[in-house]
Amino acid sequence: MREVAALSGSEGSVLDPIVAIQYRMTLDPEQSATVAFVSGICETRDACLTLIEKYRDPHLTNRVFGLAHTHSQSVLRELNATQDDVQLYDRLADSIVYANDSLRADPGILIKNCRGQSGLWGNSISGDLPIVLLQIGEPANIDWCAGYCRPTLTGG
Repeated sequence: MREVAALSGSEGSVLDPIVAIQYRMTLDPEQSATVAFVSGICETRDACLTLIEKYRDPHLTNRVFGLAHTHSQSVLRELNATQDDVQLYDRLADSIVYANDSLRADPGILIKNCRGQSGLWGNSISGDLPIVLLQIGEPANIDWCAGYCRPTLTGG
């Protein structure tokens, strides 16, 4: 860590993509520092630079994180969700966003599909977004599902 070398500044397609950020900081013995790393995206470079300057203030950064935490807790209460629910939803969302082969139908079933994505269009489903099928195994769970499952209809 004592050697100082500039990062290469290269970019491109690689097998193991990363983002590397370098910032030199010298600390005296027994001295500590707090480093906050915030990532985001904006429409323009100028908008990004404005946000970067804004969040350089550690007091504002702490306030924003505090407000985000308060907001998330408020949303959980509004949804009547527990931390266990959040972890379950997180795993489910992860499986939707990043295809989880263990949740896919058997390849023998998938191979029988001869209609393709356009076959969904007649049912007003574009197929552009992931599709989740919920199968309720026990009739007694239908009431539970009605309380927790809120389908969102989109124009696609």
